[in-house]
Amino acid sequence: MVCSLANIASVEAAKHQLTLNNLLERTDLHLGHIEDLEADQSYDAATLIGVLHHLEGDDAKHQLLQSIRAHLKSGAPLIVAGNQYAYASQPLLLAAWGQRWRQQGASPDEVKVKLGKILQGAAPPHSDDGHTTAA
Repeated sequence: MVCSLANIASVEAAKHQLTLNNLLERTDLHLGHIEDLEADQSYDAATLIGVLHHLEGDDAKHQLLQSIRAHLKSGAPLIVAGNQYAYASQPLLLAAWGQRWRQQGASPDEVKVKLGKILQGAAPPHSDDGHTTAA
């Protein structure tokens, strides 16, 4: 597992789940960027969750996906999940995020800051027909 742009808490949560499922011994965890991997390093599978919409422009999204593909064994799966719509176009989704943070004890000012942060640069991939697709 290579965690790019991840925080330590996310890596620790992944490690905990791997331990619970007896998979940690079979898993390599790396905190860093995919570009830091050795060119001949390859993996059985990869996930990219909640990342693409934070990259600006389709070229950056495509480049990241190509970099991941270069490190996957032939036929290895890549599971991609992310936003289908820009946050700004989804007031109900923004309200749900705000509610989640309030339930976790965030103050109104903290919620406002968090909402502002997720609105910055969140741009899902685009397709020719106007719907979001994987790059």
